[in-house]
Amino acid sequence: MSKRLYWFILSIVVLLALAAAWWGTRPLPGKIVAARLGEESWKLPAEAMPSRKVKLCGSTRSAVEVSVPSHFVVDLPPRTSEVWVSTGVEKADHGSAVRFEIAAEEGDNWEPLFLISVPPERGGEWIDHRVEVPKRYRDARRLRFAVYLPGEGKATRVKAYWGSVLALKPKGIRRWRAWLDPQQAWERPNVILISLDTLGARHLSWFGAPAGVSPHIDAWLDRSFSFRRAYAQYPNTLGSHASLFTGLYPTGHGVDETLSRKVPSSTLAAALAEAGYVAFAFTENAFVASDFGFDNGFDWYDNGQAPLSSALRVLGAAEETFGRARHALDEWLSFGVPFFLFVHTYEVHSPYTPKDPEALALVNRIDPDYRGPFGTAFDAPDVELEYNTGIRQLPERECMRAQALYRGEIHYLDRLLHEFLTHQQALPSARNTLVIVTSDHGDEFCEHGKLGHGETLYNPVLHVPLAVYWPGRVERGTYDEPVELVDVKPTVLELAGLPVPPGLQGVSLAPLLLRKEKMLVRQPAFAEMRFTPFAVDRAARGKCTEMGLPADCRVERVAVQDRRFKLISSLYPPFEFLFDLETDPGETRDVAAEFPAEVERLRQWVRKYRDGWQAADGSPEKTSPAVDPATLERLRGLGYVE
Repeated sequence: MSKRLYWFILSIVVLLALAAAWWGTRPLPGKIVAARLGEESWKLPAEAMPSRKVKLCGSTRSAVEVSVPSHFVVDLPPRTSEVWVSTGVEKADHGSAVRFEIAAEEGDNWEPLFLISVPPERGGEWIDHRVEVPKRYRDARRLRFAVYLPGEGKATRVKAYWGSVLALKPKGIRRWRAWLDPQQAWERPNVILISLDTLGARHLSWFGAPAGVSPHIDAWLDRSFSFRRAYAQYPNTLGSHASLFTGLYPTGHGVDETLSRKVPSSTLAAALAEAGYVAFAFTENAFVASDFGFDNGFDWYDNGQAPLSSALRVLGAAEETFGRARHALDEWLSFGVPFFLFVHTYEVHSPYTPKDPEALALVNRIDPDYRGPFGTAFDAPDVELEYNTGIRQLPERECMRAQALYRGEIHYLDRLLHEFLTHQQALPSARNTLVIVTSDHGDEFCEHGKLGHGETLYNPVLHVPLAVYWPGRVERGTYDEPVELVDVKPTVLELAGLPVPPGLQGVSLAPLLLRKEKMLVRQPAFAEMRFTPFAVDRAARGKCTEMGLPADCRVERVAVQDRRFKLISSLYPPFEFLFDLETDPGETRDVAAEFPAEVERLRQWVRKYRDGWQAADGSPEKTSPAVDPATLERLRGLGYVE
């Protein structure tokens, strides 16, 4: 080899090495939440107000309350490239715009990075902003957060808020490390959790309902890893979502419709936020409102303001809710920041009111020639209450119509969900986004002498859809053994490569989803109800003892089921039923006398579960919710309170 060729080759090698070194020191694309103002990772100065949850116009943020005018100074977390912040002013007639300013320290001066004036008409709402931090300010600089009135404006009594202030920095994985060890390049997935309130599994065509009710949801279940026997832990929205969020049975989180306790702070959102995720939620108020603690861990929690109607108690608002979530995906969650997005809608909750001609056409196809009072809607809370308390009977024809209208609602929701998922799947972030679609409970339509939910522990209420989709990581498939909503939290954490905290009562389904196991060894599925199932101060007043209940109409019962057998054990009123789900999936015939060994086996599980009641009842009282008037009005609209 000639010297000239030798030096030429050596020069090329050196240049490639230098280029690789430069390229390798650069972080992989994307950002991660490095700190949240007011938490341990980004402390406030001693003189500042502590951070707390503040609700403005139905949305909550972790906010720092300040007077006008005022300012405070904090250190800027190292390598911060962007700050996300919400600004808010208490709604009041103060007559002047309030100015919010963020400035960076530069020598003896403060250089503005952000300035906005909030006019009086925008008081009482959150305004959200993304603030870029220039490179020259990214190394251990300080930031000043100031609020003041323009000109010589005097101090006011108006409260101002800095909400959910997040410091974002580039992801820390270096390219050379990712090249040497591909596992280093593995990204934690984004997570989208969609809860379709009151959507019972048996009303989807995929589970055997009439063809055409849910074609898009059916297709999604086909392309996902779907669970044919997923069960809720509580027959109402509040208790069931508390289990979904915490991975705990009701004995562990203590939340039921007595409204005496809030959801514990150790939610799925809190675990993901601690790992650097940004967490957004869009729901429709009522029992999934921030009032009950569901906003724990979320940076943005939009309770929503579903429209009320004088003709009907309340309407679902899936179109608006999915629209807000879609906007967040496009405008906020498309910058490489790992995110957790929770979307919840009451669309198919009673009253059953199909929204468009296509939905009503389906209703009349599956229930033709109807001539009764519920032609286009079933909006009869008094009928439901009186039927459930035995005061009146309801003809089977009306029960069938209510079910058909409910399925019409599902058909309408099916198309809205399809539009949202189609949009989400077209985004660049979709390649690494884990999508979970489920529900909190279903409804009954007179099968066991009840309408709606919250009255029994039969499977029409407990059986819910559960589908997990993650392209390239989770293959499509089905699983026929019982699983529970408490399994969702540990499953998401394990799939995200995060530690599953001790004490969770759910079981991670990740080994199934990643094809590491074909079967899970687990305990049976549990559900409970411990509350008054109807309004004792209305039509049922004075009838508690006649129905075999205590004077306060308290109900306490547990259901435990495996693949074949299900035991419902009730203390108040006292009864016990065993069902053979293989031969009697409708739970119509008690077979306890035929299978005494199975009764005793499942009784042991019930006893073990009830031991948790004593532990929960003896624990220190958790924080009671403070329910605002808008949430109470929403609960009235849904028929939960007077």
